[in-house]
Amino acid sequence: MKTWMLANRKTKETYERDRFFEEADELGIDFTVVYADEVDLIVSRDDRRSIRYQNEIVSLPDVLLARTGSATGNYNLSVLRQFERLNVPTLPNSDAIIAAKDKMYANQILAQAGLPIPKTMLTRFPSNSDLVEKQVGFPCVVKVVTGSHGAGVYLCEDKKQFNDLSELISALDFKNSMIVQEYVQFSEGRDLRVIVIGGRVAGAMLRQSTDGSFKANISRGGKGLAYDVDEKMEQEKTRNTKSKQRRKRITRFFCNLKDLQ
Repeated sequence: MKTWMLANRKTKETYERDRFFEEADELGIDFTVVYADEVDLIVSRDDRRSIRYQNEIVSLPDVLLARTGSATGNYNLSVLRQFERLNVPTLPNSDAIIAAKDKMYANQILAQAGLPIPKTMLTRFPSNSDLVEKQVGFPCVVKVVTGSHGAGVYLCEDKKQFNDLSELISALDFKNSMIVQEYVQFSEGRDLRVIVIGGRVAGAMLRQSTDGSFKANISRGGKGLAYDVDEKMEQEKTRNTKSKQRRKRITRFFCNLKDLQ
């Protein structure tokens, strides 16, 4: 099997790629890491020759893994769509990436499906703290719409902290929208990452903060622990998967620990 992984050249962490190479070597898979700036697209009727890698026409992979992160831009998405157009399985596909990288859009999809999510509000700064208090409450979490590794996420304990943050963001002339979200005290410093493959829960990892932070990101020093899969998790996360990313074959989700009790 010939497998390509579309990667982000700016990513400094190599553990994931190294593990892919190790497993591919053990399974006898032809595995190659490619970057979007090495790929040229030519839209024509001669579909099989519409993708060039390092200025050469090459045989297409049997599957394409997209590991470009939350900063996936339009060019990366165009590359993925071209492979999809040529019926090359892409994991995840372009629609799933668009849904996952936009935190507000992801919450809209989950809410429409009737799934439990924290109260979520999209706002611009300066923001009306009275409205935030009424609709979301304090403490609350303020976060950027697109981001990963816990960057751009801030906990406001009360209205005063929120007003101070709002004043700072406004002074920086930050024009983008931000998300204000209900703070779930029960799962402070921990969450579950549930892995769903082919519509079934394959495993789960409990992420736990190790420094007292409300963020559980492993990239920020948190630790990951194996977590037993039970029937309720199977039912809830399978429903989650079907709602959020219908065509995505392998998905990962964060969930509030309270939802599984």
